[in-house]
Amino acid sequence: MKKLLPLLLLLVLVSCSKNEYVNVIPKDAKFVLSVDMKSIAEKADFAHSQYYDQIVSVLKGSAGNSADQVQNYIDDPAQMGIDFRQPVYFFQTADMYGVAMAVYDKGDLESLIENMKKEGVCGDIEESDGLSFVQSPLGASIAFDKKSLLVLVPAGSATQQYSQEFCKQLFSQDEENRFVESEAFSEFEDLDGELAFYGDFGALPQDVVGDFKSLLPDGIRYSDVQIFSSVKTDSGKAVWSSFLKGKSKDIQKLFEKDENRFKHIDGEFIESPMQDFSIWACFGVEKGALLNMLKQSDTGKQVLLMIERAIDIEAILRQVEGDVAIVLPQDAASSGTTTDFLLLAEVDDDDFMKEVDYWQQSMKDYGMSMSKTIGNNYLINTGDFSINWGIDDDNIYFATPDMFAKNSVTPRTDLLVANKKDIEDSYFYVYVNVPAMVKADKAKATRNLSVADNALEDISSIIIQSKSHESLDITVNLTDASQQFLKAMLQ
Repeated sequence: MKKLLPLLLLLVLVSCSKNEYVNVIPKDAKFVLSVDMKSIAEKADFAHSQYYDQIVSVLKGSAGNSADQVQNYIDDPAQMGIDFRQPVYFFQTADMYGVAMAVYDKGDLESLIENMKKEGVCGDIEESDGLSFVQSPLGASIAFDKKSLLVLVPAGSATQQYSQEFCKQLFSQDEENRFVESEAFSEFEDLDGELAFYGDFGALPQDVVGDFKSLLPDGIRYSDVQIFSSVKTDSGKAVWSSFLKGKSKDIQKLFEKDENRFKHIDGEFIESPMQDFSIWACFGVEKGALLNMLKQSDTGKQVLLMIERAIDIEAILRQVEGDVAIVLPQDAASSGTTTDFLLLAEVDDDDFMKEVDYWQQSMKDYGMSMSKTIGNNYLINTGDFSINWGIDDDNIYFATPDMFAKNSVTPRTDLLVANKKDIEDSYFYVYVNVPAMVKADKAKATRNLSVADNALEDISSIIIQSKSHESLDITVNLTDASQQFLKAMLQ
């Protein structure tokens, strides 16, 4: 028991202090990014990659006065005085960019700074209010004690003197002003992966979050929402997971209410793609929801207006309930266009087909025509483009002529069948068939990018899926499932 007590005490002290350096991150940070350097280094096995010697050579060449010491740091990073076993945190405040790291040994850290001084990267170490300070001619302010290292870079016109005072403020801030004491941190800490990210939607640049506007339910503003993301790599794959969360219970209820527009995918069109398709995308909707979503989009309104001249597309869309899928062929994906496509949808009722004869007559006033091909299948000609459409067993389709022809004669693929359960557990699912894209136009896809060329050859698929309205997962799968993802990317 006497031997056990010191061990228990040590464990308690370690568990209480291991995240102490994170206390310097303020609660009002616009974003926080943690990087698990230890996990990345282990999984990447960088020392055995083809780029190791090149990067080491560059680092040593740029440190003429400390080249030998640079090699020592590479061989044993602990000599830098920084504890890379703990995550490195990047964050932004209203006027500062910051980096927070755990100190492993203050003496070694001071030696690192002396070596940086020889290279003209920073000045002398000064002591003030129990902290060590270093100013860099590059604009950064560095502050540290025995446990925490903080680097601040002004985001605007702030002076280095202000940066130093701000460092002191962050080191001494009260508990209620720390990020670790916020509700967001509990969600952030649960994120699993080499990278973890938290962002205040309202404070992030609009050009960054603009594409997410369509994901927000009506009545929710950017400032009402937080985003959490993580990237985790493993054998055979890498997964980027993101989800949105309301800052209040009322906002969160709006997210939950918005899911009523969507439903889980039925799997009706899993066997619809032809072989060598490039992209298959599918989502499930409640009756009438698709029409409402298109009307809320400027692009959707334009599409509706264009098609409305030929057929009563709104009458059709009101009956869409269940799966909606789109298939792109090999050449469409490689050319960067969506000229050729196949769109499929489940419909609850086909009463709109009673109006086909009227559509055929009325569209003549717009210089268009619609001819019947076979059964309930038709071809619309507008002068600018042609499109096939038809209905069979409560499934309606629209397809460009080339795509219609390819889909009619090409054997089906079974690529999606293996993912059937996962697809049916999703509201939204996209399967990118990377080998088909590379095969279609490899030179264009990887032009002047040898690294990308190697990476694409190692990747079998990219899957984008949403299992709830406020979440999105992107999975990159390797062809060799036994390969560690990071290591494969550096081979």
